[in-house]
Amino acid sequence: MIITCPSCSARFRVADQAIGSEGRVVRCGRCAYSWHQMPPAAEPPLDLSDALPDPSMLSSTPPAALPPEPRFDPRERDGGRPEAAYRPRRRRGGGSLAGWLLFLLVLAAIVGGGWYWRDKIVAAVPEMAKLYAWLGVEVKAPQDGRLEIINYTFGRRLVDSERKLAVAGEIANRSSQQLSVPMLRARVLDQSGNELMTWDFEANEKVLAPGATTRFESIHEHPDYGGELDVQVGFVPAQ
Repeated sequence: MIITCPSCSARFRVADQAIGSEGRVVRCGRCAYSWHQMPPAAEPPLDLSDALPDPSMLSSTPPAALPPEPRFDPRERDGGRPEAAYRPRRRRGGGSLAGWLLFLLVLAAIVGGGWYWRDKIVAAVPEMAKLYAWLGVEVKAPQDGRLEIINYTFGRRLVDSERKLAVAGEIANRSSQQLSVPMLRARVLDQSGNELMTWDFEANEKVLAPGATTRFESIHEHPDYGGELDVQVGFVPAQ
């Protein structure tokens, strides 16, 4: 993918896997500006409805009957030993073990997907939150309606010769109805994940129509910390 520095507009080519699914902090090699780069938008799920067979193409002719299984006369083999002596023996191991391994692999894939995508599953199907709660799995509460923060960046900026911390991005209304935009909260974390400071601010628009977006930008005093910072932006929980 190609990323662009929000400060000096320099462009760089980076591998998609270097950004990861949750994004990461990157720094411009030209002006040393830092921001949080998100990965490209996920592709929509495949519509499998067209993959169903066309009933008109299915044959109504019943399959041909299999020939009868040959029978042996026990008197023609080994001096007339009883027929039970010639019953075929079941094959052990192989088939049943492979079936169990395949079942366990499919089960692990389902459980792993349900764990990794649990937040998105609950956002799409809120009723699933009760199941995760019963299992003791922590799930982030879905955002107000279907508001989503996208194209989010942050970095240091000089304002009147003073070092400031700037955050910017967009909010998209993914629902089919008009939604109110709540206050936003920025959390500044150090390299160990400790919270250094927080502040609240508003987006440009307070109400979003279905499918609409609005921008937000906030500049705040830079914390007295010389290491790398991580800034997270989310909606202020309703009181």
